[in-house]
Amino acid sequence: QTSGGSYGLGKAVYWRFSAVNTVLFNSTVLPNEGCDGKTHNRLFGISQGSVHRVGGHRLQGRGSFGVESGDHTVSCFSDEQTVEALSLARPKNTTGTTALIIGFRNPDEVQTVDELVDGLGVAIQRNFWPLIARDQVAFRVEVEHNGQLQESKLITPDGPSAELALALRKFDRGDLQATLESPGDTVTKPILLKVPRRKSDSPHDAFDYEAQLVVTLTNGDPRENRVELFRGPQMIVETIPIRNIAQSFRAFVAAGRGRVLLEPSEADSRADDFLRRAEPPSHDKWIPGSAPQTSLAAHYVGAYSRNLKEFGTSIVDAIRSIFDAPSPPD
Repeated sequence: QTSGGSYGLGKAVYWRFSAVNTVLFNSTVLPNEGCDGKTHNRLFGISQGSVHRVGGHRLQGRGSFGVESGDHTVSCFSDEQTVEALSLARPKNTTGTTALIIGFRNPDEVQTVDELVDGLGVAIQRNFWPLIARDQVAFRVEVEHNGQLQESKLITPDGPSAELALALRKFDRGDLQATLESPGDTVTKPILLKVPRRKSDSPHDAFDYEAQLVVTLTNGDPRENRVELFRGPQMIVETIPIRNIAQSFRAFVAAGRGRVLLEPSEADSRADDFLRRAEPPSHDKWIPGSAPQTSLAAHYVGAYSRNLKEFGTSIVDAIRSIFDAPSPPD
């Protein structure tokens, strides 16, 4: 699976939530990434130093937590006692990274631990329900105090995302209906995405790609009708509200590598990369607005903005055709 983003800015979120702009990392790496046979407790840290004064001198820059190697600092493979003392212990049998945010605080609002845990669980459900529904990853939120486990909560696609998760599983199984008659019925419809010619990094000609719109009938509030869009990383990128349809439904568009559970095609991969380049640094939009899409301009030739706008219009039109609802005026 390729990375979810194009800008490399996501990791900056860690430091934004640290009151002292400092984050420590401990990783268990693959054997070919180890050193002298060591793969566990690869330790490193960074302090994103803000501008400050010491002894009349104006200082700025960042500091690193590791071992010296020439004129810079690198990670080191540490021992169990050190990582335990740093609250960074992690299991040996799974690769991955534990991040410790020093002086954690929400920069936008003051929250209690309970509010933070509940909000994190809701955000995971809302943004990553395709991953959970497809059993691609498991999320667990735990609370420890002085080394003692206080709470452990497995995040499931319940609540607002439950009907979407069920519809995705039915879509993957091919358990679909021809029309929407009763709550739980699920239909699908192809949505055309015109992928322009790529001029760099594995160039290809322009081609027509079919993403899949999946719609399920629900018992909810029609004012909440919307379509959620995702691709390969299976994180919700954008939500399109649908107005003036009397029946209640939930819907999503699976595109790129997210269109199928296993073995995406070459067309899926190329469409996925096009959509990835269409996303801004916040990764919350495919359908372009007023902001320039410099990442697309660097890699593609053609009417990529128009293609994406037509893709968004086709989604709305397809929803209205399923419910025989008239399209809104321009």
